[in-house]
Amino acid sequence: MMRQACAACKYQRRECTADCRLAPYFPHDQPQHFKNVHRLFGVMNILKILAQLHPSQKRKAIRSIKYEAKIRNRYPIHGCLGIIRTLQAHIHQSQQQLDEVNAQLSIYREQHHQISPLPSSQCSMTYGGKPQKMTVKGGSSQACAACKYQRRKCNTDCPLAPYFPADQRKQFENAHRLFGVSNIIKILKQLDTSQKMDAMQSIVCQANIREKYPVHGCLGIICGLQVVIHRTQQELDAVNAQLAICREQHHQISLSSSSSPFLPIAACARIGEQFSYSLPKPLSKSTIQCRRCHRSFYRDTPSFLE
Repeated sequence: MMRQACAACKYQRRECTADCRLAPYFPHDQPQHFKNVHRLFGVMNILKILAQLHPSQKRKAIRSIKYEAKIRNRYPIHGCLGIIRTLQAHIHQSQQQLDEVNAQLSIYREQHHQISPLPSSQCSMTYGGKPQKMTVKGGSSQACAACKYQRRKCNTDCPLAPYFPADQRKQFENAHRLFGVSNIIKILKQLDTSQKMDAMQSIVCQANIREKYPVHGCLGIICGLQVVIHRTQQELDAVNAQLAICREQHHQISLSSSSSPFLPIAACARIGEQFSYSLPKPLSKSTIQCRRCHRSFYRDTPSFLE
């Protein structure tokens, strides 16, 4: 039986041999996946990434690469960075709501001399809270980082000089290693002048993340943020439920006080007993440990944009 060529070999119109390194990751029925990956990163860069990884990590890396290529094809300007910032905004909004509900809950607890309110979530992560400021080259004959790396003369019409000044060599190395110069220039040519700076910021950010996390890349950051959103929402729902119970009990106490200025001791005990049972349970050790893991994994993410 004749071997069916993989999507990579089909696209490049070459024979797919038994030792094809891309066949396990790009089956013949996934031509669009390979097309997106090849257009954004190039075959040689993908093979270099795979060569640096353990065999058990390669499939996960290709999965994240496919995802990034799909997102860049859909959002050519911001790419995965746009999704990361959207998730951060969601986390920030949920954290604000949680703080407001905890503040309201503390009022009822102080009135009944109960314990301090449930601490607000510490899971909110910041990733590049401020957009990266890329210095625009001008008024100097010094070669840009791209031309320095490629050891060529930097002309006044160099397409990469505005985005990679001489002091940003590391950023260019990461972008060149992941995308390649020709692919970066192709992306810029498809955009308006007003969009190019934002696109380059997202490209540099994506390349820096891939250099830091070669297996999961941006997909790892996005999945981590989604976990934080889920856990923050769970905590918000729990605190909202406790606040509803406290409001109802406070209402019952107000009605009882208005009907009789002196409550029987047994009634006071029953109300106090119900109120104490409605207090939120302290966070479990597993939840606290999970939060610590997420904070330790992402605590240095702002350095990617420096």
